[in-house]
Amino acid sequence: MSAPHFKFRLQRLLDLRELAERQAAIALATARNTEDEARREKDEIAARRAATRAMLMPPAGSQCRVSELRQVSVLLDRLDAGSAQAEYQLSKAANQVHQRRVQLGETVTNRRILGRLKDRQHENWRIAEERSDRAVMDDIGRARFADKQDHTQNADD
Repeated sequence: MSAPHFKFRLQRLLDLRELAERQAAIALATARNTEDEARREKDEIAARRAATRAMLMPPAGSQCRVSELRQVSVLLDRLDAGSAQAEYQLSKAANQVHQRRVQLGETVTNRRILGRLKDRQHENWRIAEERSDRAVMDDIGRARFADKQDHTQNADD
């Protein structure tokens, strides 16, 4: 006869919570990658704007036409608009990272609660099994003692 094994009644729910935790971790990693890409794009646009400004702006004190300055201004305005859009995308991505981090924290907490419950139930089950085993061993010991007593009493008679 094999010894009974511990069975956690909520194991299916624990498995589902572990799956949700893995999915939340993947979603957080994806959101972080998106945020990193948005940050790189924003930095690239800022660098492009600075390089364009340095290249196109005439040196201080030099003579230049208003039309040339207007063209440089239009180009820089376009780059500024791109920078603003990139800043918005970065802000949106950072918000997603925050939301995913909160979601992961909640899923970790939910899984840990069930994990602790499982550990407690397993410990209680183990203690009950040990008590049961000790009771069986005590019964065997008492039965042997009683048999021994009967044999010694029969031998004395």
